[in-house]
Amino acid sequence: MDASQANAIKSRAPFRPSRALRSALRERGKSVGSITYFYSSKNSKDILFSTELEFACGVLLEADEGVKSYEVDAGLITRQLEELGYVGEMPDAVVARWGSRRQFLEIRRSKSAQPISARSSREQRRVAADAVGADWDTFDDSCMEAKARIFHDWIHVAAVLDQTRLEVEARWDFLSKKLCLACSRPTTLGGLQSLGLESWDVVFAAVFRLVQQAVLSTDLDISPLSPATKIRLRGALHAK
Repeated sequence: MDASQANAIKSRAPFRPSRALRSALRERGKSVGSITYFYSSKNSKDILFSTELEFACGVLLEADEGVKSYEVDAGLITRQLEELGYVGEMPDAVVARWGSRRQFLEIRRSKSAQPISARSSREQRRVAADAVGADWDTFDDSCMEAKARIFHDWIHVAAVLDQTRLEVEARWDFLSKKLCLACSRPTTLGGLQSLGLESWDVVFAAVFRLVQQAVLSTDLDISPLSPATKIRLRGALHAK
């Protein structure tokens, strides 16, 4: 992705939340000082975040190639977990992962030290989560700092996925087959661009939709986004 594309993505107008939305977030105990939203291609919908840390967590869940989908809406989480018979404290996010247990995430600011009572409470949450076949984990500032580079890479990726989703959907059958064939041997983003299958932003978005569906994989966990980013075939095609 060149500098002009990156700057265009960063200039996207911010979401202006309504008074009703702010009121609803306050009722759920959420801060409303900085509401952010973006289109989640993993969930096929726009998602709202009431803090910067929640937004960072959401972007990194989009980037995580082991995550199938996730939910951050408190009302939907409560209904889903009550149906499972869950009786513990409600998490801030529920994450479905490819081929592994469900994950319950608590999103909170880091603290230098935790009192014994807080550690005990966290253990109770882990036990309650385990009772319904889930793992309880925490996402905090240190998680964000450890993955800052991937976060910034995926800010760009998520925006392209949003801006091209209709074009990708219209050409999905053609693009998914061509890209899987092209990646039957490991290649790079630059190599895929050189094929000239469609306009590059549409091909780029299709590549990362296949990554999110666990069909393709990348080396973004160890290297920054660039034409040299490695792409390889990972597994069978999942439903769109």
